Amino acid sequence: MPRTPIAGTSPASRSRIANRSALLPNVDGRTATARRFRDLVLDFTDDLGGDAALSHADRALVKLAASITVKAEALSAAIVRGEAVREAEVVRLANSATRILKELGSAKRQRAVPRTSYAERLMQRIQKEQTPNG
Repeated sequence: MPRTPIAGTSPASRSRIANRSALLPNVDGRTATARRFRDLVLDFTDDLGGDAALSHADRALVKLAASITVKAEALSAAIVRGEAVREAEVVRLANSATRILKELGSAKRQRAVPRTSYAERLMQRIQKEQTPNG
């Protein structure tokens, strides 16, 4: 049974995040960290074939991978400055980002392979058999 929409789908009734006028709620996009986050989101999105190629779930994972990467970069910078950093946290963040990006990459490869239904393959076979040189 199809769902009945609760609200209209006009842009005015959607959140700024759903309209893609903001990447995260209540974040000033002018800070260096926010700009880096935005750049990573754009880079990861481009690597995966562009915004049109991503599902809503993929976009959420891209933002999660970007936020984890920003945090890992901040911890790496702290290490370089000689500050005390828990190495386990850096490793955990790196592993999380790698796992998410790997999942997104494998999902992209799966979508790249066009799937044909049994009926489509059967029709192609019939058409091939009906051609004179088939």
